[in-house]
This record gives sequence, structure tokens and C-alpha cells, in this order.
Amino acid sequence: MGVAARSITDVMAELLGLLPTGWAIAQSTDAIMALFLLPLAAEIARFEAQAVAQLIEVDPGQAQYLLADYERVLGPDPYGRVATTQGQRQAIASQRWTARGGQSIAYFVGLAALLGVTITISERAVTQCGRAFAGNATCQPTPNQFLWDVFLPTSELINSFCGASQTGTASCGFYTPNPIVPVIVRDAPAHTTPVFHYAG
Repeated sequence: MGVAARSITDVMAELLGLLPTGWAIAQSTDAIMALFLLPLAAEIARFEAQAVAQLIEVDPGQAQYLLADYERVLGPDPYGRVATTQGQRQAIASQRWTARGGQSIAYFVGLAALLGVTITISERAVTQCGRAFAGNATCQPTPNQFLWDVFLPTSELINSFCGASQTGTASCGFYTPNPIVPVIVRDAPAHTTPVFHYAG
């Protein structure tokens, strides 16, 4: 962030500079007064270094110490997403912390970017009265109305293995769900049906 903590030497120089002048107070780090000020200078330098380290904590996407506090304030994830890594926890907390609401395609593409996912969404053509031309369908077939095609990056596929899988629990394997999918499913416009396409 461009902010650096001062060293003990820098803090000591400032403390010595603040002392009144006179024969009893020598302006040198070798002086007895400097030895008296050394513990204070060390504590000030330690405090400043810790304060600089805490600057990243204002962003849930980079928070280390305060990440659990962000998650506590935000409450349970309304989309049921379960983060398994520190990076996923940070991404989800950041996305929720900065969410402003909206149901446009650009809004969901931006949300995905906050989660570290690049997606594209295309909208199917809808029927428009008075806009049909010869050779074109006057009305779009019902299943094609109000569909969003959401194109996602490749998902990690975890295949089923003999002796490792159990009946009734992903007997054919499973894939790692994309964290943006439940968000779009829940928050897409009510008349819109999202269809998800994974690359590969």
C-alpha cells in the first residue's frame, strides 16, 4: 500500500530531536539518554510495524487476522457455498462485503470477477411484436425465451474410483462447483432461466 513502518533508529532520532537542548542531554544515540529511550523507541517501532501490517485487513479479500470477523458479521452464506481454502474464503467474503445489488449481466460478470472467475453471459433473442422479418421465426419457441447462457471456465472433475465411492453419493464422480453458480441461480431476474456451460 506504499506505507512503511519506521525503524527503531528512525524513531530514536525523532525522540532525541524532541528533547530540549542543554549540557545534560547529549544529542547522540551513544548517550545515556538514548539508552533510556531505547525501550520506548523499540515499542513505538513495533507498534507502527503492526499497524502497517494491519492495513490489508480493511479488505476482506486480503484479510488474514480479521477474516473470521468478516465472516461472522456477514453471517452464513445465503447461497450455501462452502469455502475449503483461505483464498476461497477471502474471495467469497470480499464479494459479499462489496455487493451492491443488481440483476444485469454486467453485475453478475463483475461478481464473478470478484470471486476470481472469468465468465460471459449471452442472452437469447426474445419475441418482439412488430419486429419479425420474413424467414425469421415470428415467435421464439418457449424453451428459448428468457434464457441466459452462462459460460464458465473448466471445472475440476473428480472421477469415481472402485472401492472409494459409496452408493448414493456421487457414484459416477463429481465436479468442483463454481462459486458464482448459486449466486446467479438465486439472484437472476425472476423471468430468466440461466443455463451453465463449462468449458471443455
